[in-house]
Amino acid sequence: MSPVESAHPEGGGGGGRRGGGMSRRHGGGGQRAAQDPAARASDLQAEIDDADTSAWLAAEALLQEPQRERARAVAEKYREALADEREAKRARH
Repeated sequence: MSPVESAHPEGGGGGGRRGGGMSRRHGGGGQRAAQDPAARASDLQAEIDDADTSAWLAAEALLQEPQRERARAVAEKYREALADEREAKRARH
């Protein structure tokens, strides 16, 4: 799994191109999100994940290919650990 795909361990990150269609936010939930702390937290986490992915893609574009390979390996390891941490947190709640 690429770092971009693993940026959304819940299965997001769709689209056929890297970085495309990454948002999991959908319209119509503004009122609900303001009232439901769990929904608001989920929306905020999605925004953070989207910003993180955008930053990764911008940084990756600046790297030479050998640097990209190493950076992808580091990012993938980080994303996997993050996904494991989030899953463990969900399992506890």
